[in-house]
Amino acid sequence: MDLKVFVDTDADERLSRRLRRDISERGRELNSVLEQYMRFVKPSYEQFIAPSMAQADIIVPRGGKNVVALQLIVQHINKRLKQCGLRTRHKFAKFPFILPNGALPTDSNDATWEDNNSTGVNNTVDDVFTMNNHLYNNKQNTTNGTSDKACLPPRVHVLPSTPQRLGLHTLIRDRSTDQDAFVFYAERLMRPLCEAAMNLLPHMDIDIETPQGITYRGRKLATGTQVCGVSILRAGEVLEPALCAVCKDIRLGKILIQTNPVTCEPELHYIRLPRDIKDCFVILMDATVATGAAAIMAMRILVEHDVPEDKIILISLIMASQGVHSVAYTYPKAHIVTTAVDSGLNDSYHIVPGVGNFGDRYFGTTLDLETR
Repeated sequence: MDLKVFVDTDADERLSRRLRRDISERGRELNSVLEQYMRFVKPSYEQFIAPSMAQADIIVPRGGKNVVALQLIVQHINKRLKQCGLRTRHKFAKFPFILPNGALPTDSNDATWEDNNSTGVNNTVDDVFTMNNHLYNNKQNTTNGTSDKACLPPRVHVLPSTPQRLGLHTLIRDRSTDQDAFVFYAERLMRPLCEAAMNLLPHMDIDIETPQGITYRGRKLATGTQVCGVSILRAGEVLEPALCAVCKDIRLGKILIQTNPVTCEPELHYIRLPRDIKDCFVILMDATVATGAAAIMAMRILVEHDVPEDKIILISLIMASQGVHSVAYTYPKAHIVTTAVDSGLNDSYHIVPGVGNFGDRYFGTTLDLETR
């Protein structure tokens, strides 16, 4: 919401409250209270608190007695809650989509992508999701159920499907793989995923001298480039060790987004971000992306904290095709990096073929594979 409210009260009323409290409840003398007020309280208020009034969106005089101002704030909160409560997961699940002009936004030179290079806040659900079955009927799937790269948006980067990587996917997708093996093989996929994300950061040439006294031209992160990681809890947290191994001393933030069991919609429960995140390239981590609803919510939070859209890099081990397209269309300047894009979702919004519930299998919180 980012609505800044300053509750103002008349100075005489503030002083009378202080006198009544300190004299009746704390047993202090009148002169002592007044001396403290004039020496410390009043100057501190004028120096530190009063200037913040200029940054407020709404100034509420008379505090809680101002019923009109309180009703205005309540109306604003209700309006924002209704907007945030819009059910979008079922619409995300119907991706890939067709733009109103009938075009598929898969070409980086397509004007339909250039017209959608804002922060994503102005993209209404009706504008973003004009759906039909065109791409489902015309796309080509690989034999293992993953999506054809030719159907993907321009800023989606899928790691090459080498025999080794395909073998790791086979192991983590196998329902008979136990927890220890699942964790081991999943973590083997995480390191190259983070390396691929680092490749998207700005680099510059640098000349160094080898121990043999020979000049070697290499590359390093561009001067002034700051990087931080933000994980979408809980499954996204598993990528943090791999990112820390790739980028030394990286700062981390966390966003807890959970699915409401009744509405199946994502809900924000907790957020902790680095203080100067607006100056950083942000590597946003989630283990899997199905509809993309949670990822879009997390990216919107980053944008609302002044992170430029083109400085957001979403990484995920496995993504559904619908999630890829929904995220890429909502935030077309952001980069998406994954090891595999699966062909679709089932009626429960689970990735198909997928890996089941990644968090449950990784943390060992359930043994019932039949429910996945």
